[in-house]
Amino acid sequence: MLARFPAWGLIAILAMTPAAAAAESIAVAASPAVLAFEQFIRASTPVCERRPAADCVDAGWGFADTNRDDRLSLAELTDIRNTLVEWTGWRGESLHRRERAAIAVGILMVDSIGLENLVASYNRDSDGALSRNELLADVTLDERPLGEVLLDEQAVDRAAMAQRLGSLSPMLEGLLTTPQQ
Repeated sequence: MLARFPAWGLIAILAMTPAAAAAESIAVAASPAVLAFEQFIRASTPVCERRPAADCVDAGWGFADTNRDDRLSLAELTDIRNTLVEWTGWRGESLHRRERAAIAVGILMVDSIGLENLVASYNRDSDGALSRNELLADVTLDERPLGEVLLDEQAVDRAAMAQRLGSLSPMLEGLLTTPQQ
């Protein structure tokens, strides 16, 4: 299951992309950033699918916080965004159509709002970077896997997220619902 959005969406998407997609080999050469991302996906998928949500967030945070200051800067989030786009292209058809669509919608939302605006909407202390508490301001983590938490209307303050997303908030509902079987 692919993680759902807003500002923490890049981290969540990082940590929740299924291992099945990572299992197939790709013939096209990948950049070092894409290979590192691929390795991260392989390592974090079991954590995110089976362990408490906080463990998944920690895994994603550890990958994204490249300068190890325990904050995510606009530059770090931009790097993750760009690597995710490159990785998705590299993965191509080995990703399920729904996964590619969810990633595309997430990137479209980020690009439409602007990462700088998303950071500003969550950055309570105005230091230009996000702490874990700021990033998860609209989410209550518990012992369930992150994907389950993000689909739970009781665990996610969708009204607060919609306010942050502004006119793009209708897109949020599609990302926070369980796919029809």
